[in-house]
Amino acid sequence: MIDKLGKLLPATDPVPFGEKLLAGVISLSAILAVIYISDFFLGQEDLPLIVASMGAAAVLLFAIPYGPMSQPWPLIGGHFVSTFIGITCARWIPDLYFAGAVAVGLSISAMYLLRCLHPPGGASALTAVFGGQAVQALGYQFLLTPLAINVSVLLFAALIINNILPGRVYPAFLRRSKSENERGGMRRQVLEQALSNMGTYVDVSVDELEQICTLARQAQDQLFGPSVCADIMTREVITAEYDTPVEQVWEWMVRYRIRSVPVVDRKRFVIGIITTQDFLKQVLQVEGKTWSERFRNFLIPSTGLETDKPEVVGHLMTRPVVTAYQDQALAEVMPLFSRHGFHHLPVVDRGDKLVGIISEHDLVQLLDLATVPRVNKHGEGGEQGPETVPEKQGDD
Repeated sequence: MIDKLGKLLPATDPVPFGEKLLAGVISLSAILAVIYISDFFLGQEDLPLIVASMGAAAVLLFAIPYGPMSQPWPLIGGHFVSTFIGITCARWIPDLYFAGAVAVGLSISAMYLLRCLHPPGGASALTAVFGGQAVQALGYQFLLTPLAINVSVLLFAALIINNILPGRVYPAFLRRSKSENERGGMRRQVLEQALSNMGTYVDVSVDELEQICTLARQAQDQLFGPSVCADIMTREVITAEYDTPVEQVWEWMVRYRIRSVPVVDRKRFVIGIITTQDFLKQVLQVEGKTWSERFRNFLIPSTGLETDKPEVVGHLMTRPVVTAYQDQALAEVMPLFSRHGFHHLPVVDRGDKLVGIISEHDLVQLLDLATVPRVNKHGEGGEQGPETVPEKQGDD
């Protein structure tokens, strides 16, 4: 039973124990001030509702101080916009249940549009509707007392305490120095575009993503060290030329159990890649009852001067080709495999001539320091994957 419950928990919890205790102590002092202020203006009868939304805001401000929803504008705008909508709905919609639902729905849309999405704002909207006689009697004055005072207390506490304690900075934009802004400007634009392309709200800031990328890169550099592509690449590679017959390349793939072959010109410049996927796409268009018949019909050379199918590698290859330089750090090359779904990557010199090949297996073996001696194994699929000669590669 315990094991099953454990699977429902997050796999990792990176927050230090001291940080968890600290967030609770800070929230305690801030909420205590909010309770006394709310009690002064509303009394104990209506106290729970207003304090509930402030309690939720405290979780964000002191436990997740760097999150987008925890910043000053979401805190201020989220509460005030939602409360204003809640008071208006309570005044103009007789049915309180319907008024509460409308208030929350409009508040969410308004916070989205005004870029101040703050979950406790939904609670503030409901407080304005169901807050009881004291809240209803205050009307729009409720925005000033106690809401404005409570929000000010929380914001003041967040600004003071989060900046006094070591390792904390608030608001989040203060975490970046001017030099970091200049150095990471292009990456920041890429991250902002990536978040925009997701088409939904993600509770992570660009600053946090930048820090994650930086830390991940540092960890990757430590993992691979100073290694470059030339350190692990296989140097002898089976290649084809533009006019190599497709049946010849397929014979190499079957004989040597490889799944792709780079296409080079006479000066060893990579001009394309031919893969098993390129073959499969063409075979699907050939008539035949079975795959064997389709392949056989495709690989039989056409007679005469006209043909309705690729006859040479140049007609079938994929291009352009993503390559890596032989002196390029492996920490830079590794993302190419995950980003493009490659299993093999041709390696070129600074003159762009083919000098070797790296596979996913090579990277895995680099991590597995116990594997001695290293044997290159290629041909594990992927859209791109030039292969090596039989002595150096194969699908074992």
